[in-house]
Amino acid sequence: MAVQEAELTTQEAESVLSPVGSLTFIRVIDAHYMDNIGTIQAIIIVEFDGIESEVPYVTNPTDPYSLSPAIRQWFLDNPEFVIGPYVPPPEPTPEELRALMPALPRLTFRNRFKAAGMTTAVINNAIAAIEDESEQEDMQIAWEDTQSFGRLDPFVIMVATFAGKTSAQIDTIWTA
Repeated sequence: MAVQEAELTTQEAESVLSPVGSLTFIRVIDAHYMDNIGTIQAIIIVEFDGIESEVPYVTNPTDPYSLSPAIRQWFLDNPEFVIGPYVPPPEPTPEELRALMPALPRLTFRNRFKAAGMTTAVINNAIAAIEDESEQEDMQIAWEDTQSFGRLDPFVIMVATFAGKTSAQIDTIWTA
């Protein structure tokens, strides 16, 4: 038996049945393009079992599912509604990039740290220079027991600061 494909009319697409009730698209209250190919992120008003709510919704030009056809038709029926332009996200800050750097396994970290001038002796001196005994013990535990080191780990920052290294110099340990 062949499956017959049918395109939903706008009226049919405006109301979507879900396992827990009926969801009806009412209108768009805010929208902006997310990219250069027509994907739109919108805040829409929907009615779900008699209750109106604002919800975020993303629709793209080729999406035939759920509420997308009704939302696209609403834009055509309301040409006075202005869709905000696509604004590319800002470049990540150096700190955001550092947070994304993967943790290094212990052996890799130790070899790269040593190559950057932070030998075992420098690390031990950095730990010994900590005045607070509890913090000193925490750093000693980190040095002895950590199996992977992240770029923004307090231990890494503490040793790098003690050794007089810049953030850019430490970054190269992760980007080498």
